[in-house]
Amino acid sequence: MTKILCFGDSNTWGYQANSGKRFTQDQRWPGVLAKLIGKQAQVVENGLPGRTTYLNAIEFGFRSGIDDLLAELRQQRPDWLIIMLGTNDLFPAFGLSAKQVAANLEKMLKELTEHCAQQQLKQPKILILAPLAINQSGSFAELFRGAEHHSQDLSGYYQRLAVELNCEYLDVAKHVTARLEDGVHLNETQHRALAKALAQKLLDECDLFSTQQTL
Repeated sequence: MTKILCFGDSNTWGYQANSGKRFTQDQRWPGVLAKLIGKQAQVVENGLPGRTTYLNAIEFGFRSGIDDLLAELRQQRPDWLIIMLGTNDLFPAFGLSAKQVAANLEKMLKELTEHCAQQQLKQPKILILAPLAINQSGSFAELFRGAEHHSQDLSGYYQRLAVELNCEYLDVAKHVTARLEDGVHLNETQHRALAKALAQKLLDECDLFSTQQTL
């Protein structure tokens, strides 16, 4: 069976903008993706609110994701990694440009490759997602003030990174067109739209089941 690891921040965890609660499994995009793909694949979700690539600001709820990623890689041994990070790296106190955030993601993925080699683990195929741009009119506008234009630039840098590292790539904005209600988080309709786009890409373009582990 093909195993897919979905790794990200609160938009993978399923944070509800209007309530602060968590969407149910069948509302979150990894859960919807699992239903769309079917029983030939196992979808594992690992989302955490406040997750970044390497940056920590515990007082604001931000923490690096690299250790969690490597631990999950060892435990799950996925065939595919779908990764959507970068929004929290644009927290203004970090002072990063989109180019620097992309460089952090590149460092993260290269460390993953090195870790696979050291631990004699199969290297998963990687699908990089460029998150939707931050909307400065939402309730999170003050927290991310000034980051909107940097977030709009992420997709171009992520696309180039995907080419350089021979990864698959999907620009969420091309499939989820509505603005983010609170400026940062996907609503239920957007979760479903993202899952549908991912299922189509994985099944139609990525030959999903050719990478499954041999038991």
